Amino acid sequence: MHGIALKYFVEVADAGSLSAASARLHVAVSAISRQIAKLEEEAGAPLFERAARGMVLSEAGRLLLAHARRSLLESESVLRQIAGLKGSPRNEIRVASSEGPAQGFLPQAMAEFHAEWPWVRFDLHVASPLEATRRVASGEAELAVTFNMERGQGVTVRHSRRAPVYAVMRAGHPLASRASLDLSELGGYPLALTGAATTTRRLFELGCALDSVTLEPALTTNYSGACMRSCGGPTPSC
Repeated sequence: MHGIALKYFVEVADAGSLSAASARLHVAVSAISRQIAKLEEEAGAPLFERAARGMVLSEAGRLLLAHARRSLLESESVLRQIAGLKGSPRNEIRVASSEGPAQGFLPQAMAEFHAEWPWVRFDLHVASPLEATRRVASGEAELAVTFNMERGQGVTVRHSRRAPVYAVMRAGHPLASRASLDLSELGGYPLALTGAATTTRRLFELGCALDSVTLEPALTTNYSGACMRSCGGPTPSC
């Protein structure tokens, strides 16, 4: 399977149609169509289902997409290494991250890494933990940094560590002086929690279930910054 055909295939899969891929690549639709046809002939199965809304990957196409992304990443890596032999290294590391690390230590870690290896560039994509892991499995990123409860399929965990869950509140909150809290103590205050799909919320719900505590949030959001902001209001909140 040739690199150019795989590149065209990935673009069509991402764009959803031959015409959209053509606009991205600045390549004629007919040329892209021929390469897709060659791939389908070689694979012995259709890679797309042609529908009114565009081209949707078939089951065979979904299998090939993961391979194609990994192959393209490996090809790019080799080309960057060859460029390094000529004295002009331009390495790029594609990182997928959940919101917490992206707002916390990850930018600083990238800056420190870049200071030591200035020819390295980073491409950071912030997504849910599940999506960040999926991007590694599909070959869209080399590395994922997430706060997660499970190990994703198709990836290898190189490093992990435990991380506590904190209650964040304004400085004058009645519970602010406490070093630790029982979940039952939060019942008397309005709570702001992240969405049900987030790792923090799932850990919170698990703790409530283990302690037989029922807590209803006053605010639920998919953006943790809104939770932080709500803690500064006139009403005590966690």
